[in-house]
Amino acid sequence: LNADPFILKSLFHVDSFIAISQNVKLSLESKGVPPYKIKVIPPSIDLSKFNPFISGDKIREQLKIKKDVTVILFVGNLSKSKGIDVLIDSMPIIDDHVENFHFIIMLNDLKFTNSFLQQLKKIKRHGLLKRVTFLGISEKINQIIASCDIFVTPFLSTVGPADYPLSLLEAMAMAKTVVATYVGGIPEIIEDGVTGMLIQPGDPYELAEILIYLIEHEEIRLSLIHI
Repeated sequence: LNADPFILKSLFHVDSFIAISQNVKLSLESKGVPPYKIKVIPPSIDLSKFNPFISGDKIREQLKIKKDVTVILFVGNLSKSKGIDVLIDSMPIIDDHVENFHFIIMLNDLKFTNSFLQQLKKIKRHGLLKRVTFLGISEKINQIIASCDIFVTPFLSTVGPADYPLSLLEAMAMAKTVVATYVGGIPEIIEDGVTGMLIQPGDPYELAEILIYLIEHEEIRLSLIHI
């Protein structure tokens, strides 16, 4: 919780706080807010829209992705905190070890910024353009999640609502295997090795190792799904 002194001082005149995670609660306490004033209420998702019965077959057909290909989905933006650089750096490592995989990278803004162009150049340099599909914001987000096998959240840090990423909850509700990092409130969502896989942030080699393992061991991948 980063705030200027005026905002921090005003916190003590608030009767109660709602924190979206234990991590946010601890952050408030570290600024001097009494624990009894804080109630943790995690965000909720619409289970009528995000559930295991949604089909992603049409999305796979539209993107011409075969059924035997493992699809890895990233949803976020190009900010450094989301770990897109780490994800892209992991791709050539994965490509050296397995064949049947494809990345869908869904971004909230597909403008050709310098940052975005740098990512494209990196992918092209490694000859991986055929392995990646970029998508923008879509009303069919649930179908896109349904089309994937692994949902990856390689965040380097979390701020605000991202401390408890809704997209991660949505993927888990749709019975997708999730891979994420030990940052913010994410460890409150995922129990490592039980309901998903957690790795250290900023390490493309560890990310690649986990993804390779899950691609090669479908039975392990499926064992991490709990609904």
